[in-house]
Amino acid sequence: MFGLFFCAVIAIVAVTVTANQAAVNKFLTWFESNGGVSNGLTIHEFDGMGNGFKALRNLEEGSMILQIPKELQFSVEQMKNSGDAVVKKLSASVTDGDMAIAAWILLEKYRGESSFYAPYIAVLPSHVTSVLYFSDEDLEALQEPDFIEQIKQFQSSTKNEFRQLQLILNSDKSGKLKLLAD
Repeated sequence: MFGLFFCAVIAIVAVTVTANQAAVNKFLTWFESNGGVSNGLTIHEFDGMGNGFKALRNLEEGSMILQIPKELQFSVEQMKNSGDAVVKKLSASVTDGDMAIAAWILLEKYRGESSFYAPYIAVLPSHVTSVLYFSDEDLEALQEPDFIEQIKQFQSSTKNEFRQLQLILNSDKSGKLKLLAD
């Protein structure tokens, strides 16, 4: 699980981030004050590339350079064990793990500064280039029929998952999830 989350963090941070240095500093303070360790690393804005990790010194092979406590991770396990009633309800209502985590991140974004995760949400990219957003013309330019078909299936399944999430949020009788659908 740690390896998967580590890769996700690197991918997210490596993508262009619109956050300013103050937001990055706030994130690093939050990360470290909640048990995170970035040994010899910082977040740095690279020209034309956005934010990513930058080594502050030579790193020894095999040394621990990044440690992310479970409490700072977005995972299905964390959702199920959460003391937050809305997060627990999301976990129980949204059966697809990826969709549940995406809904949780959206919930935390909706909560804004009141969210425990606000410093993390603030440094996430506002847009990530993805084949999910490719038009039919963009896809045809790829000139690879099998790959185009895979992308179209991905686009279709993502739209269906989004519609399913909307139905879950709109059908919540307790009102604990309703706020997400507005």
